[in-house]
Amino acid sequence: GLPYSPPARALVDFVARLGNERTALAVVADAIQRRIASTDLVVDELSHITGRGCALARRITERINSGARSVPEADFLDLCAKSKVLPRPMVNALLELPDGRRISPDALWPDAALIHETNGRSAHAATDLFEDMQERHGAVTAAGFTALHSSPYQLRTEGDRILAQLESCYLRDQHKGLPPGVTLLRRSA
Repeated sequence: GLPYSPPARALVDFVARLGNERTALAVVADAIQRRIASTDLVVDELSHITGRGCALARRITERINSGARSVPEADFLDLCAKSKVLPRPMVNALLELPDGRRISPDALWPDAALIHETNGRSAHAATDLFEDMQERHGAVTAAGFTALHSSPYQLRTEGDRILAQLESCYLRDQHKGLPPGVTLLRRSA
């Protein structure tokens, strides 16, 4: 008999009152990652905000629709948007490697077999997550990808260097295509 609000509605009410875009995106992205609320429901609820918080809701909707599932991923997409060389990457695509393993890289340029991962210290601090990250890097490299990694801190402080590396790798391999035996199962999250 207690009144309640569905998770997507509660998230949107929180976003409308919060006023801080980075925190709002972090909360919404985390809820979507944890499957507390679906992307479609959150975006639909965000579209109904009027008055206070509607501008923030529109920006969060754009970020979520871009495929970003964390604040560092959104920062990375902002960095890529500054490039005159790089096309927009596929974000959180799903690939099947020749050995059958499925991976979802943060950013993928399939025409250049180029992957970028944003690896935060706290998100990969547990031993099993760190080891999984290392093993995944080895698997994509063995499959024929060029895989670059940056921390959220590096994205904020060394963006020009990271962008130059990405552009260099992209220009070198832009006609390479996906490595043999790799299947693109999903284009984005």
